[in-house]
Amino acid sequence: MKQYVVNLTSAAPPADQKLSRGFVVSAATNLAYRFLDQAKRIVIEKGLQDQVAGFGEAYGLPMVTLTATPLVASLLEQLPGVDGVYADDDGMSLIS
Repeated sequence: MKQYVVNLTSAAPPADQKLSRGFVVSAATNLAYRFLDQAKRIVIEKGLQDQVAGFGEAYGLPMVTLTATPLVASLLEQLPGVDGVYADDDGMSLIS
């Protein structure tokens, strides 16, 4: 298993719209929670629970960490809203 960083795509607000820092942090945290829910559901549906050691926490950035096999990382990279999955073990290279 390897450690991965999953970068999520977040919608940018219109340039003329000013958002508070709290709003931006909440939006990124909610995005990460939605991804975690979806990712965990997919892992269970595919029967790949034994290939995931754990998911990180949602903490205010549009990203999530996980420890899993390359197969799971590859699967999650295909989900909508995922900008990229990076292996943390070898200089943050893209997995694909």
